[in-house]
Parts: sequence; structure tokens; C-alpha cells
Amino acid sequence: MRLRLLQLLGAIVTVLATAVVLSPAAIAGNATLGIPSALPEPAADAPLDEWRAWCRFEADRRRGKVESLFGEVSASLSLSAAHRTALNAMLTSTRDGIEAIDAALSSESDLEALKRTCVRIETEHLVFSLRTPQVQNVIGADAVVTRSRSLESEIDTLAPQIDGAEALGSPHVVRMRELSAEVLALAPGARNGVSGVSNALIALTPADWLANREILVPYQERNRVARADLDKAKADVEEIKRLLLWRPPDTTPPVIVPTVTGPLGLNEWHTGETTVSWSVSDAQSAVTATTGCDPVTGGGDTPGEAVTCSATSEGGTSSVTVTVKRDGTAPTVAYASHPASYTVDKVVKLDCSASDATSGLAAPCQGVNAPAYEFAVGANTVSTTVGDRAGNTASATTTFTVAVTPSSLCNLTRQFVEGTARYRALSKTARRVVDKLAATACKHADGCSAKLGASQKRKLVAAYKTAVSALRAPGWLTPAQADLLTRLADKL
Repeated sequence: MRLRLLQLLGAIVTVLATAVVLSPAAIAGNATLGIPSALPEPAADAPLDEWRAWCRFEADRRRGKVESLFGEVSASLSLSAAHRTALNAMLTSTRDGIEAIDAALSSESDLEALKRTCVRIETEHLVFSLRTPQVQNVIGADAVVTRSRSLESEIDTLAPQIDGAEALGSPHVVRMRELSAEVLALAPGARNGVSGVSNALIALTPADWLANREILVPYQERNRVARADLDKAKADVEEIKRLLLWRPPDTTPPVIVPTVTGPLGLNEWHTGETTVSWSVSDAQSAVTATTGCDPVTGGGDTPGEAVTCSATSEGGTSSVTVTVKRDGTAPTVAYASHPASYTVDKVVKLDCSASDATSGLAAPCQGVNAPAYEFAVGANTVSTTVGDRAGNTASATTTFTVAVTPSSLCNLTRQFVEGTARYRALSKTARRVVDKLAATACKHADGCSAKLGASQKRKLVAAYKTAVSALRAPGWLTPAQADLLTRLADKL
């Protein structure tokens, strides 16, 4: 490191052979070398410590600037790894030179020798003050390369969007393509304009700076022109983005789509709380106003609640109405009053009624209207279920008994015989023959009173069954009727 400092100082002394005999003030006033001090220079006969303090202040000022340049290099996002390394090495060398001079100031005890060291600080400051734009222009040149490539990438991204705008009929397509072409000329041109600038600047030595302070000017100009071209290219890109915002005139109003949520029954009836929400969109222009498009929740039964959403865009106004039908209440159903008991010769007639206040019944209530002998002898339970059009259901149940008595069994026997088509086709005289057979059966049935003993009742029942068989053989009873009467006789 000391060898490098000696080489640097040798170069400075060679170029500025008289610098060591000049006072700091003389250097500060020189149009070529002058870098004004931050503080007034001490008087020539000022004490050694005053001169040392002044010189050390100037050294610290330069050192602080070097650190700020380190920060610029670190913060730059455009520097290549090679350039970042080279700039850091150059700044490290400059800082080491200042540190060496600062160290000399600390150990120097002769005033004149210390003043000569101060002159070295000024000379180093000259080199350093020119290195500041050197570093910044390297960063700037690399930034030009990065920005130019970024702009070309943006144009690649915008190209399909321009194609899409052409498909939409945009009147700005020709202009956007002109701007794209200009960017694709300016961005590579700027990159080519700074080609080699970074490497050339990094290659400059302190001796180069001292020999020609204007050596930086052409590089600065190339950077300036390149940046101006990139600023124009960036403005072109922003103009393309603005022109891409064009949309064809909207000729259609917004599209409104309703959604009804909640438990759904049958026939588009809801059976519980519902919420109506809306989707409002317009592909061509912004929706500027809506009315009634907030979600609406309802839970009460209603034969039809109308909910309307209206929306407006550049294309006009549209409205959609949804009618929500809600019925969450089951219908009412009940059997009418009826006898508690029926004998087998009677008809069981159970009327039922049902109603539904909102959606209405899906089907009427089905009662009972059937011969008592079709039911089991003893207790019977019947049920009915009705539903409304929304799908709600309700049920009703009732009970009754069926009994077999001697007289009812006789009546049923006569009903069966007299109900056949064959019997109805007989003459009155012929019917009397059949009626005698039926009367015989009834005689045995009627004889089964409660006062009889079990043995006597069995004999009468057996006689009744024989009479039934006599009626079955010639066809006055069907087999099914005969079997039924026989079973019923066992219940006496």
C-alpha cells in the first residue's frame, strides 16, 4: 500500500513540479488546481497545532466524501459486478491515500514540513474532486444500459396490447406503433452511445486527471445525450400506455345477474330465510350508478316479493327484477269427527280437510270411504299426509274400531248376495229361492247371541258356514266373499 502511495505522489510531483513550494492558498486560487477550502487558511505564522487542526479538518472533509461515494456505489442497482468491484477498489485507494497523509499530519513536528503535507492534501483533493464525477459517470453509464434494456422489455410487453387495441378499433394504433419504433431506436442507440464509457473511465489514473482536467467532458456528454434519449423513450412508453386506455364507445347497459340463496323447496318456492345479491358488470365502460343493488335478506312467508336492481353506465341503464316466493309453514290438516265404531256391514267414511295459506296445497287431502269389512276387526288407525307446493308437509291421524255382530254379519251376507250381477238378473220368483238360502245363513248368524254357551255358538257358526258354502257353490257368493264371511263368523 505504501508503495502505491509513493507511486501516486511521484506522479503528482512530476505533473505539478512546483506544487510543493506553493502554499495551500496558492493552490486554492489556481484556476486549474484550485479547490476552495471549507475553512479559512490559518495565518502563515500560526502555531503548528493550528495548521495541523486545519489540515486534518480538510482531510476529514475529503474522507467523508469518499464514504458518501462508497454509499452511491453500494446503492446502485445498475452496476455490473466487475464495475462495482473496480469502483470500490479505486475509492479504497483514494481513501488510503488520504489516510496516509492524515497519519503524516499526526507525526509531523516541523511547521514547514507540515505545510508541505497540507499541500499534498490539496493535490489529493484535486484528484479526488475529479474522481467524484468519474464514479458517478460510471454509475450513470451502467444505468443507461439497464434502463435501455428495461424500456425494450416494456415495448415487448406492450406490443400484444397494441395488437389488442387494433382489434378493438382504436384510432391511436398508428401513433402507438410510431412511438414503439422510436423507443426501439432510442434505447439501443443510448446503449451504444455509452458503450465503453464505464471501462474507459475506470481505466483513468490520477496522473491522467492531473494532466487534463477536461478528460471527463466527452464521457459526460455521451452520458448526457444517452440519458436525454432514454428520457424521450420513457416519455414515448408513457404515451403508449395512455393511448392504450382508449376503449370503444359503450352501446350496451350493464349486465345484472341476480343470485338468490337460501333453502329451496319445490316449484321455485323457498322454505326459509333468503338473500338476494347482485352481480353488476359492464365490459365496455365503468358502472357509474346503482340503485337497489345491495343484498336484501328476508325470512317471512310471502307469495311473491319483488326485488329490483338498476345500474347505469355509458351504455345506458338496465334493471332486473327478481320475485322471491317464500313459504316455510306447513299446511294444516285434520280429520272430521266420525263414529268411534263401525260394524262390518257399514261404510267407514272419514272426511279430512287441509289448507295452506301461502303456496297452496300440492294435492287435496285424501279421506277414507270404504266398506268396514275391508278393515281389521278391532282397533284401526289411519293417517294422511298432505304437502304444499313449496314442499312442506303435515300429517293427521285418527282411530276407529270395526265390530262383527250377528245382525251385521247377516246384513253383509245379504249385501254380497244381492249385489252380484247374476242375482240382479233373476226374476222376482227366482230371487225368492236365493233369498231363502240367504235367510238360512242369517238365521244361524242371528242365533249367535251372547247368552249362548261356547259349544252352542260353535254349532251355529258351523251351520252359518255351511249356508255360506251353499250360496258359494251356485255362484251367489264369490270365493273371496265366502272366505271373508267365514272368517268374520269366527269373530262372533
